[in-house]
Amino acid sequence: MALPLPTNPSRLTKQPAWEWLNSLTLTEKGLFLSPILVQPKIFISCLHSAGKEELLKSEQITHVFSFAQQPNEIYSYPNKELSGLPGLEISSPNSVYTKLGIKRYLFQLQDNDKNSDSQIQTAFQCFEELCRENYHQNILIHCQLGASRSVSFVAALIAKSENWSFKKAVLEIRKHREVGIDQGFAEHLCRILRITFE
Repeated sequence: MALPLPTNPSRLTKQPAWEWLNSLTLTEKGLFLSPILVQPKIFISCLHSAGKEELLKSEQITHVFSFAQQPNEIYSYPNKELSGLPGLEISSPNSVYTKLGIKRYLFQLQDNDKNSDSQIQTAFQCFEELCRENYHQNILIHCQLGASRSVSFVAALIAKSENWSFKKAVLEIRKHREVGIDQGFAEHLCRILRITFE
């Protein structure tokens, strides 16, 4: 069944067809690192907070999963594999992550329904595997605002592990932070991962 589209395309003010997808009332500057209490311990943040050395240190972040790159970063893609997934770990000689010895993974997925099935599948497989293999460590996932792509991936991880609907997982996350999920991105993710949307 086709779903109605948001009436206002503005990133911060749009209201999705399902109210539970959006509790975002803050500006970009108001979105800060905040813990989501799942196992493993996963943190969601916006791009700005994800680059703050003091926050990364205080929360003892060991791995960062990114949907957006920090300003002025130059990347190299080593010929490494994460359990069969090639070229996912990146390094940047001038980044705070390199300085702190944090492992970094970058997937530049669009915050809409235009990503390919294989892009979504590969990125989620990497995230799921990263969480499973580092369950005893603190992992930070971030996108531009820390409200849509990163929240969607954490919600999908919770939904899969707990056999919940995506909606139930999102409502659990909303107890901890604001969300502003792109409906098209979330529906595509749920379809690929065979997760019940509502």
